[in-house]
Amino acid sequence: MSVMDANGKIQLPGGGWWSPYGDTDTEIRKNMKAGSMPNAPDARRIGTPAHLTGSKKSDDALFDMLGSIGALAGEAEEEYKARKRGGTPKPSK
Repeated sequence: MSVMDANGKIQLPGGGWWSPYGDTDTEIRKNMKAGSMPNAPDARRIGTPAHLTGSKKSDDALFDMLGSIGALAGEAEEEYKARKRGGTPKPSK
């Protein structure tokens, strides 16, 4: 598995790069905006899953377990405490 940089390029061993979006920086930027991958027409982008564990119910159980052992911090901890109180978390600044 390879990881693509934010600039649309995949670094190759030996110092080269490859991009499914095109062969030049200008072409890559244009095709990234359009969602076109001319160098890999059968490729599909995979986004972030809707649920970390596969379902909302399991995500909630994981969140509750992490909160109960004190493993949350920042906004996640505030949201956990607000849910336990039955309220909504304070808006972040």
